[in-house]
Amino acid sequence: MSIKSNKAKGKELEDHIASRLRSSGLDPNAIRQLGSGSGKFKGDVHNAIGWCFEAKNTARFNWKEAQEQVEREGMGYQKSIIIWHAPRTPLNQSVAIINFEDFIELLKGERRGITDMDKIPKYLVNKVREELRQLLKYLGN
Repeated sequence: MSIKSNKAKGKELEDHIASRLRSSGLDPNAIRQLGSGSGKFKGDVHNAIGWCFEAKNTARFNWKEAQEQVEREGMGYQKSIIIWHAPRTPLNQSVAIINFEDFIELLKGERRGITDMDKIPKYLVNKVREELRQLLKYLGN
């Protein structure tokens, strides 16, 4: 068994997160963010669901430092989530760490049930919103 570099382990977890977002139907276009944090899009996984993902695939996990990083990269308009993968465990046993108020909102949505509007994937709504913004800009409004 070969020893992976820290960078390779990080990329492996980022790819797993993006893959799970796609396979779950939450965001069919989710991808690992190349050069995460350095470009226009911040966070480790580019997605259309409004969450800034920070992947930590390491034995030494400083959650406070990770929380500060993900909040900074979320720039105040994205919800923050840290995905931590413990050593020698399968990737699908990674742990998600989110703000308690965001957790409450998720549970309230789950409890409320699905309405017709909830059936529309958020990424489609965001895509239409962006297209309308560009159309209005083109029309001069």
